[in-house]
Amino acid sequence: MAYWVSEVMVLRRFLLLTLVVFILTMSVASAEMVVKIPDTSGAVGGTVEVPVEVENAQNLGSMDIVIVYDPTILKVQNVGKGELNKGLLSSNTGEGMVAISLADSKGINGKGSVAVITFQVLKAGSTDLTIQSVKAYDVNTHVDIPVKADNGKFEAVKGGAGTTGSTPGFELLLAVSALIAVGLFRKKIG
Repeated sequence: MAYWVSEVMVLRRFLLLTLVVFILTMSVASAEMVVKIPDTSGAVGGTVEVPVEVENAQNLGSMDIVIVYDPTILKVQNVGKGELNKGLLSSNTGEGMVAISLADSKGINGKGSVAVITFQVLKAGSTDLTIQSVKAYDVNTHVDIPVKADNGKFEAVKGGAGTTGSTPGFELLLAVSALIAVGLFRKKIG
């Protein structure tokens, strides 16, 4: 009987340890940092701002990222800091490619944009915004941070709506409608 009780105790400890390891593994897996580019659209001839975003950032000290796209549809105008980046930012552009390096001595934490790329929209069509490579490093230990890349897509439309989703000419239509309403109101009073 004592032998059977000790076997049950060993089995219970093994199952408990397995459960603890499983739970810890799941929490680490869910906390993986994600670098993503959201799907965006813009009108031909205009400019559009495309954010480079992070999710689950913890002590992000520096990051190098290379993004590729179709250079017949988009052309980089500028690369600036995102809302989370209070440190340094450097960029290098080539035809169909933008390389971004950033560093923050205090570390970046949370969710939001770390860089914003301003593109000129050259012609109608669509292009993938592909994260070709990304490396991230911890601000304290300088150890690699595991990163999952989430690519985006850009849709360029002729004379269409930009990233704000506004309808072209909506403001003009609203102003004309207001003038007509005022004119009708004045006629009824006078």
